[in-house]
Amino acid sequence: MSDLQTKAQMTQEGFDTLQKELEELKTKRPAIVDRLSNARSMGDLSENNDYHNAKEALEFLDGQIEELGEVLTHAEIVKNGKSHGKGAVVGLGTKVKVGINGKEHLFNIVGEWEADPKEKKISHESP
Repeated sequence: MSDLQTKAQMTQEGFDTLQKELEELKTKRPAIVDRLSNARSMGDLSENNDYHNAKEALEFLDGQIEELGEVLTHAEIVKNGKSHGKGAVVGLGTKVKVGINGKEHLFNIVGEWEADPKEKKISHESP
Protein backbone atom coordinates (compact mmCIF):
# COMPACT_ATOMS: atom_id res chain seq x y z
CA MET A 1 0.00 0.00 0.00
CA SER A 2 2.10 2.83 -1.22
CA ASP A 3 -0.68 5.40 -1.00
CA LEU A 4 -2.63 4.78 2.19
CA GLN A 5 -5.32 7.40 2.00
CA THR A 6 -7.94 4.86 3.00
CA LYS A 7 -7.94 2.84 6.17
CA ALA A 8 -6.63 -0.71 6.16
CA GLN A 9 -9.51 -2.57 7.77
CA MET A 10 -8.66 -5.54 9.96
CA THR A 11 -9.67 -7.42 13.05
CA GLN A 12 -7.99 -6.84 16.40
CA GLU A 13 -6.30 -10.24 16.05
CA GLY A 14 -4.91 -9.24 12.65
CA PHE A 15 -3.68 -5.91 14.01
CA ASP A 16 -1.93 -7.63 16.91
CA THR A 17 -0.31 -10.16 14.55
CA LEU A 18 1.01 -7.41 12.25
CA GLN A 19 2.27 -5.44 15.24
CA LYS A 20 4.18 -8.50 16.47
CA GLU A 21 5.60 -9.06 12.97
CA LEU A 22 6.77 -5.43 12.86
CA GLU A 23 8.54 -5.77 16.21
CA GLU A 24 10.26 -8.97 15.01
CA LEU A 25 11.48 -7.19 11.88
CA LYS A 26 12.82 -4.32 13.96
CA THR A 27 14.80 -6.75 16.15
CA LYS A 28 16.46 -8.22 13.02
CA ARG A 29 17.68 -4.82 11.81
CA PRO A 30 20.73 -4.38 14.12
CA ALA A 31 22.22 -7.71 12.97
CA ILE A 32 21.92 -6.70 9.32
CA VAL A 33 23.42 -3.27 10.06
CA ASP A 34 26.37 -5.03 11.75
CA ARG A 35 26.71 -7.35 8.75
CA LEU A 36 26.77 -4.34 6.42
CA SER A 37 29.31 -2.55 8.60
CA ASN A 38 31.59 -5.60 8.69
CA ALA A 39 31.34 -6.06 4.92
CA ARG A 40 32.09 -2.35 4.37
CA SER A 41 35.29 -2.66 6.42
CA MET A 42 36.62 -5.37 4.09
CA GLY A 43 37.83 -2.88 1.49
CA ASP A 44 36.88 -2.42 -2.15
CA LEU A 45 33.08 -2.15 -2.21
CA SER A 46 32.72 -2.48 -5.99
CA GLU A 47 33.61 -6.19 -5.87
CA ASN A 48 32.43 -6.99 -2.36
CA ASN A 49 29.46 -9.37 -2.67
CA ASP A 50 28.92 -9.49 1.09
CA TYR A 51 28.53 -5.71 1.13
CA HIS A 52 26.04 -5.68 -1.75
CA ASN A 53 24.02 -8.58 -0.28
CA ALA A 54 23.90 -6.96 3.16
CA LYS A 55 22.92 -3.61 1.62
CA GLU A 56 20.08 -5.25 -0.34
CA ALA A 57 18.92 -7.16 2.75
CA LEU A 58 18.85 -3.94 4.78
CA GLU A 59 16.95 -2.06 2.06
CA PHE A 60 14.42 -4.89 1.82
CA LEU A 61 13.98 -5.07 5.60
CA ASP A 62 13.60 -1.29 5.87
CA GLY A 63 10.95 -1.43 3.14
CA GLN A 64 9.02 -4.09 5.04
CA ILE A 65 9.27 -2.12 8.29
CA GLU A 66 8.08 1.05 6.58
CA GLU A 67 5.17 -0.69 4.85
CA LEU A 68 3.94 -2.46 7.99
CA GLY A 69 4.34 0.75 9.99
CA GLU A 70 2.16 2.60 7.46
CA VAL A 71 -0.47 -0.15 7.48
CA LEU A 72 -0.64 -0.15 11.27
CA THR A 73 -0.73 3.65 11.44
CA HIS A 74 -3.70 3.72 9.09
CA ALA A 75 -5.42 0.61 10.44
CA GLU A 76 -9.09 0.62 11.27
CA ILE A 77 -9.95 -2.15 13.67
CA VAL A 78 -13.36 -3.61 12.91
CA LYS A 79 -15.24 -5.28 15.72
CA ASN A 80 -16.38 -8.83 15.13
CA GLY A 81 -19.51 -8.85 13.01
CA LYS A 82 -22.70 -10.35 14.28
CA SER A 83 -24.17 -13.31 12.49
CA HIS A 84 -27.93 -13.29 12.17
CA GLY A 85 -28.47 -16.71 10.64
CA LYS A 86 -29.23 -17.68 7.06
CA GLY A 87 -29.20 -14.82 4.61
CA ALA A 88 -27.31 -12.54 7.00
CA VAL A 89 -24.94 -9.94 5.62
CA VAL A 90 -21.36 -11.19 5.53
CA GLY A 91 -18.70 -8.61 6.31
CA LEU A 92 -15.35 -8.13 7.92
CA GLY A 93 -15.17 -9.77 11.32
CA THR A 94 -17.91 -12.35 10.68
CA LYS A 95 -17.62 -16.11 10.72
CA VAL A 96 -19.31 -18.03 7.94
CA LYS A 97 -20.27 -21.71 7.85
CA VAL A 98 -20.08 -23.21 4.38
CA GLY A 99 -21.09 -26.69 3.29
CA ILE A 100 -18.51 -28.22 0.97
CA ASN A 101 -18.95 -31.81 -0.27
CA GLY A 102 -21.22 -32.67 2.64
CA LYS A 103 -18.81 -31.24 5.25
CA GLU A 104 -19.28 -28.02 7.14
CA HIS A 105 -16.38 -25.53 7.26
CA LEU A 106 -16.08 -22.33 9.28
CA PHE A 107 -14.38 -19.38 7.57
CA ASN A 108 -13.37 -16.08 9.17
CA ILE A 109 -13.85 -12.95 7.07
CA VAL A 110 -10.83 -10.72 7.72
CA GLY A 111 -8.96 -7.73 6.30
CA GLU A 112 -6.69 -8.19 3.29
CA TRP A 113 -3.52 -7.92 5.42
CA GLU A 114 -4.49 -10.88 7.58
CA ALA A 115 -5.99 -13.16 4.91
CA ASP A 116 -4.67 -16.73 4.94
CA PRO A 117 -6.81 -19.24 3.03
CA LYS A 118 -4.93 -22.20 4.57
CA GLU A 119 -6.13 -21.01 7.97
CA LYS A 120 -9.64 -20.38 6.59
CA LYS A 121 -9.18 -16.62 6.87
CA ILE A 122 -10.69 -15.03 3.76
CA SER A 123 -10.33 -11.35 2.85
CA HIS A 124 -13.51 -9.31 2.85
CA GLU A 125 -12.37 -8.06 -0.56
CA SER A 126 -12.12 -11.54 -2.10
CA PRO A 127 -14.68 -12.39 -4.78
